[in-house]
Amino acid sequence: AGITTAVSWWTLFTNITDNAIYPNLFVDNLKAFMGHHWNDQLALQAKCTFVVICMVLNIVGIEIVGKFSLILSVCIQLPFVALFVAGLPSMPTLHWLDHTPPSTVNWQLFLPLLVWNLSGFDSAGHVVEEVDDPAKSFGSAMRTLLVILPLVYGLPLLSALTVAHDYHKWEDGYWVEVGSKLGGSWLASAVLFGGCLCAFGYMLSLLCTTSRALQQIAAAGLVPKARWLAPLNNRFATPVRAIVVQATFSLFFALCFDFENLVVLSTILYSLRLLLV
Repeated sequence: AGITTAVSWWTLFTNITDNAIYPNLFVDNLKAFMGHHWNDQLALQAKCTFVVICMVLNIVGIEIVGKFSLILSVCIQLPFVALFVAGLPSMPTLHWLDHTPPSTVNWQLFLPLLVWNLSGFDSAGHVVEEVDDPAKSFGSAMRTLLVILPLVYGLPLLSALTVAHDYHKWEDGYWVEVGSKLGGSWLASAVLFGGCLCAFGYMLSLLCTTSRALQQIAAAGLVPKARWLAPLNNRFATPVRAIVVQATFSLFFALCFDFENLVVLSTILYSLRLLLV
């Protein structure tokens, strides 16, 4: 029981830090595009608005979250398909063997980012009871993902490397500059839009799954005096209280930490949780 309780608390904290990443990712994309016009007040307003919209959509129901996520998945890819096509003419000149010396790599940031980009698939299990034929649906989704994932990461990156040779400039939001170099302002705007949609889609789906985890942990009595988070709303059939609490704590962490620190913290917590489980 003690181990189960510890893992539950660890899961809750991991979920909060993971959720908090995406308001920062959203804001960093906007900052990269707006440049010196950006300020802390706009960042605060953007993060709060971002979280509130995701929270409201989750309260309305999992069906609307699923439909939005499907539409977003398609829209997110379009700018990066255009970016890949724009980089094709320069592809033969790409220095395929160029690399950054290992001694100059920030391994403390690189490894957590690598793990973070390829983690989180298990979170879909939190909504297994709300999916029709989950064995078939999840299996089909995972097989499709294994094919698509290398393509959506690798192909745009190849195009980006034709114009972005200084790897030390790569940071969150840098894809907007890559888009500007490859296709001008229209592609930069499209990549910005895609990056913002990506952050929104992640937050939307993660808030859905992590709020269910909070609800189930509360219903099982693994968190003291938290059973009030377990009931479903009579109108929407969603755990409204758990969603609001999860969103509130996620916003608090998003306001307290930046993107890079949250990625490192989330990845460490996620990896340690897997060892505990």
